[in-house]
Amino acid sequence: MPTPTDTALPDGVTAQWYQWRSDVANGNAQVQITNGTDSAIVVSTVRVTDPRFEGAAERVRDGESTIAAGATTDITVALPTMNCDASADNGSEAEITASVKGRESTSRATLEDPLGFLSELYAKDCRLEAFTQAANIDFTGFTPSEPGSQATLELTVTPTGSATARLDAIRTTNLLTFGSGKEAYPLGLEITTGGDAASVIQIPLEPYRCDAHAVQEDKRGTIFSLEVTQDGKPGEVELAASPQLREELLSWVASWCEFGSD
Repeated sequence: MPTPTDTALPDGVTAQWYQWRSDVANGNAQVQITNGTDSAIVVSTVRVTDPRFEGAAERVRDGESTIAAGATTDITVALPTMNCDASADNGSEAEITASVKGRESTSRATLEDPLGFLSELYAKDCRLEAFTQAANIDFTGFTPSEPGSQATLELTVTPTGSATARLDAIRTTNLLTFGSGKEAYPLGLEITTGGDAASVIQIPLEPYRCDAHAVQEDKRGTIFSLEVTQDGKPGEVELAASPQLREELLSWVASWCEFGSD
């Protein structure tokens, strides 16, 4: 790969990045490159660095992307672990290797984040890292139910004994809720340094809505937001169902809603 020689992308080429709903579960993001030149360009290496990263965001699939004149292409990159000791105000820099009219060069340039996804993601990931100093949390079981009755989702909270925190509530997703129009189910669990006994919480669950399209196109329906308090400051962390549990939940919603039945 050529050594970066330019501090800006080629004239007419711009880049910014986003995280779409479909990227969240896989920990990916999209570097969107627009070719405003009058000829096709070929993009190979895409690498994003940021002081908030432990490493770099690298292109998921090796290869090249040809972007026609006037076209825009999204290139998927895998996000690294966050460096929670960094400042949340630092910016991202993209290193992009592109061939324009047969001339290949590698450029470094500031990468705009118009939706501010990274700042929000950084805050959530680092809040979760801080919370896990007090306790480890995981979904450890699921008991499905017949249509019209509530299922049970099991949440296990295991204190580390090293820090204190409070687990206040779990919020509905676009696919799952707790009944009676509740947007959040109260937990009120105080986590102290006095012991390490696990707390197992049984959470009632039912579909938020019976929409077959919502299940088929689900991106975030099994990613739950948990309201927590640490050092007197409220916030939210995210907890995703494992791939196996996700499939169980989606299958149960389809059965509960009787999709495909006459």
